[in-house]
Amino acid sequence: KAEMEQNHKKALIVVDVQNDFCTGPLAVPGAVDIIPTINRIVPYFDVVVFSQDWHPDNHCSFMLPDNDHLKNTHLTSDFFPKHCVQDTPGAALHSALEVNTTKHWIIQKGESADKEAFSVFSSTPDPQPLASRLREEGVSDVYVCGVAIDFCVGDTCRDAVEEGFTTYMVEDACKGANEAVYSQKLHKLKSAGVQMIASQQIHHTK
Repeated sequence: KAEMEQNHKKALIVVDVQNDFCTGPLAVPGAVDIIPTINRIVPYFDVVVFSQDWHPDNHCSFMLPDNDHLKNTHLTSDFFPKHCVQDTPGAALHSALEVNTTKHWIIQKGESADKEAFSVFSSTPDPQPLASRLREEGVSDVYVCGVAIDFCVGDTCRDAVEEGFTTYMVEDACKGANEAVYSQKLHKLKSAGVQMIASQQIHHTK
């Protein structure tokens, strides 16, 4: 039984709850409102991961004259205002998040100028890919929350399923940027095997 419990741990991935996505140039409507819900469910998990978009000043997704030639290439399909530039206040996790830096994992993604990285699973391996680290910890179930459903949350859920984890999106702890886009994305995620769950259901599952 102890061995079974060892390999049935739960991880929470809190995606990109950063200043630029809460109150900055790419603020997601309602992003700040989900922070108390996230803080409330964090204690129910064996592993908690906070991700940060962590871009260089010239990232390929930015609306910059130098990036015009990248439009609709494999590098990026979308252009955004400059956001979450490494070591700027906008890239910091929102101060209302209750982050324990000694216990929780902080993972940064999108550090390469020429590579988009929506999914937390596409972060640069340091010291090893996220999926491997979670498996090594005995995690079988991954819960995802944060912003935005249409981009980084959705792609993280999709990759978690592909990596073989039982995957849940915590619906009331997520927000989307564009309702038309994210409702379509939700449909695709459910078809891919992502399960929807409310935060109130989570304390019953540990």
